[in-house]
Amino acid sequence: MTTPFDAWANIYDAVHSHRTADVRFYVESAQATGGTVLELGCGTGRIAIPIARARVDVVGLDSSPGMLREARRNLKEAGPLPGTIAFRRGDMRRFRLPQAFTLAIIPFNSFLHLLSVADQRHALECIRHHLAPGGLLALDIFVPDLHRLAREEAQLYAQGHVTDTASGRRFALWEQGSYDHLHQVIQVRTIIEELDATGTVVQRLYRDHQTRYVHRYEMQHLLELSGFQVEALYGDFDGGDFDAESETMVWVARSG
Repeated sequence: MTTPFDAWANIYDAVHSHRTADVRFYVESAQATGGTVLELGCGTGRIAIPIARARVDVVGLDSSPGMLREARRNLKEAGPLPGTIAFRRGDMRRFRLPQAFTLAIIPFNSFLHLLSVADQRHALECIRHHLAPGGLLALDIFVPDLHRLAREEAQLYAQGHVTDTASGRRFALWEQGSYDHLHQVIQVRTIIEELDATGTVVQRLYRDHQTRYVHRYEMQHLLELSGFQVEALYGDFDGGDFDAESETMVWVARSG
């Protein structure tokens, strides 16, 4: 069975190569807990591999066969690592693994790909059951932006330019979306234009996915109802305060 993220697998790392602050945060969190880490929505191994490089064992779970193929390819290219990695295909709402973890992580908005409150609750409860007593959950999600939620559905919006640090490939990114505010679900279309040295578009890709936006206190209640105690809410990956200007919510919660 395929997922919408299979189509992202061969372009994901290049488009997101600029995103590094979250890697540092999750690696340091993994080192601080001192046990095996469970990553939900592990994708291409963008975070799992650096965690293993930091001498921490990781189990990565993802529902996308395409992303997992890319993760295993990246792991092979990384060579021997001090920590171990086991990539597993599975659904974060309902999975069963034969071990308990000291830390579970859900990076880069992956929690928001669960499109109902019921799915989000199922995932949080399943994760809690896989944590050792007092284990931690860390995740990050975007702050709902009223300007974005009021966008015209047919309009293209520029998301900026990215240069892949590994290959030098250049991309212009665009986005359009449709909005179901009753259920807080956004249907997102990302348009990726690859540019040559002259700025000419040599490839244009269309990638679709859905995401369910979650507000600050809604997320807090979801965690508490699912048996977690919130330990921290940061506004960035450096431990900064969460305030009205924050674009990211970084949650740390302990299983009860």
